[in-house]
This record gives sequence, structure tokens and C-alpha cells, in this order.
Amino acid sequence: MAIGIIIMVIMAFLSRTISFSSYQKQSFRREQALFLAKENIEIARNIRDSNWLKGCASLTDSENCFYWDSGISPAGRYVIDYDENKEGFFLNELSADFSQCLVDQSCRVFIDANGRYVNNGGSEPTEFYRALELRPICKNNQECQNGVCFSGQTCQSKIIGMEIFSFVKWWERDFWRTVELTEQIYDWR
Repeated sequence: MAIGIIIMVIMAFLSRTISFSSYQKQSFRREQALFLAKENIEIARNIRDSNWLKGCASLTDSENCFYWDSGISPAGRYVIDYDENKEGFFLNELSADFSQCLVDQSCRVFIDANGRYVNNGGSEPTEFYRALELRPICKNNQECQNGVCFSGQTCQSKIIGMEIFSFVKWWERDFWRTVELTEQIYDWR
């Protein structure tokens, strides 16, 4: 009887340990996905902020100006890539929609030789896929859907900001898991 009770206690302990380990792995993946989704938004925000700092070399030379939305417009779907020559991240337009990029792996996340998460074929593939969609925010909030234009829609009034829809997907336990974040950035300067 005592041996039976000991075996039941050991089995319960092992069962709890295995469940906890599985939960811990799922939680870790979700945290990584959340980090990647936040990184999409931060890179777009950083591009906007860098444009403000670059500004215009001369008020008479408007062709060499960096406007707040240079590199983060027009509306569309993008992945994050890194340019070694410019030592900076940039948005690379997707040729297909989000569901297609999962199939052709054009939005798959890789880790490059310097440990950066990129979509342009670094050396080490991860289990994650990520992309972002830029949606113009119109000055007139009666346009599009409360002032935010979705795919195929355009602002008739001035564009005053961008809504960034960031998503990360990964395959786990026989279906796609997803993290989605949305944030709005503006030309407030």
C-alpha cells in the first residue's frame, strides 16, 4: 500500500513538472513574439524620429529633405530588414498579403550574424513570422474609418499620422498562435 501511495505521489509530481515546463515554453514564446511585435513599432517610430533629426539641409533644397514619413509611407504591408551599409533598419514592402507571406516565408524572422532579428534571410531561422501594416491617419476624421485608412483607401485631406498594425505568428500545438499590436504615431513636430 505504501509503495502504491509513493508511486502516486511521484506520478503527480512528474505530471505537474511536465505541465509547468510546457506552460513555461509557451509563455517564453509569447514573450518573444510580443518583443518582436513591439520592435516593429519601435523601428517605424525610430524612422520617423530620425527623419525629424535629418530635416532639410537647406530651405531652398526641398528635394533633399527628410519629411516625417520618409521611409514609413505609403500605406502598405512591410517586413523589417537591416542595411549593413547604412547601419540601420528599414521597411521592405511585402509583395503579398500576410497569409501568403506565411506560405512563401517572406515574413519569416531570422537572426543575423550580429544577433539582430531581421526578415531578409539572416543566418539562423526562427519559428516566428512578422510583418506590419501602415495605415494613414487623415486630418479629417470623417474619412475612411474614423480617419484611419485601411488597405486600398487613401486620405483626401492631409496625412497627419500613421497607424502601425504589427503582428507576429508562430506554429505551436497544431495551430498558428498570434500576437497583434496597434499603435498610432503622428507628425506632431
